[in-house]
Amino acid sequence: ISPSSICDGIDQCGDDSDEKDCDDYECFNSQFKCARSGNHSAFCLDGHKRCDAKLDCHNGEDEIGCNVTACADHQFKCGSGKCITKVWACDGDVDCPDGSDEKNCGERTCDVGEFRCNNGRCIPNSWRCDGEDDCQDGEDEKDNCKQPDVVTCESSYFRCNNSKCIPGRWQCDYENDCGDNSDEVNCKMRNCSESEFRCRDGYCIRGSGSAMGS
Repeated sequence: ISPSSICDGIDQCGDDSDEKDCDDYECFNSQFKCARSGNHSAFCLDGHKRCDAKLDCHNGEDEIGCNVTACADHQFKCGSGKCITKVWACDGDVDCPDGSDEKNCGERTCDVGEFRCNNGRCIPNSWRCDGEDDCQDGEDEKDNCKQPDVVTCESSYFRCNNSKCIPGRWQCDYENDCGDNSDEVNCKMRNCSESEFRCRDGYCIRGSGSAMGS
């Protein structure tokens, strides 16, 4: 086996011979030595696992004396000191090595510009009413969400309040073409087209005067 596999805490040989007398074994410079802890003998830990916010040594000494990193505003600080994306906290998945991102969610408060879900998760306000269930219980996608009106009618058409587009000449023609009667609200006298007939009350109806009389 590779010399770096001796006393690494894993029985590589199958008879545990590579994991004997490890308390006195000198680890490589690229490794960190975890001291004996209770019934667990000492072993050599890969150096890159030192101060990675995860307890690898049985007594946790690989995370002692590490420089604590301050997390950014958009991050959540785990109890171990690790920084994770803030929206990962209270999302039902454990992302912190110590599970602190899923603890005390009922007592959690959100920052300004954030929306608090019933499960304690904080999401950006921009995630509300975006068509995606980010709270996992639909709290951010309630039925009273107002979706932006993206319907645009052509210049010669009239846009109804229900976003339906009808020909502009149908507006104020004494017929509910929109379905919500918005094309017949606040009507003023307009010029009738050649295919329309003006009634005495000023309204334009479909069909010419000659056609009406025939």
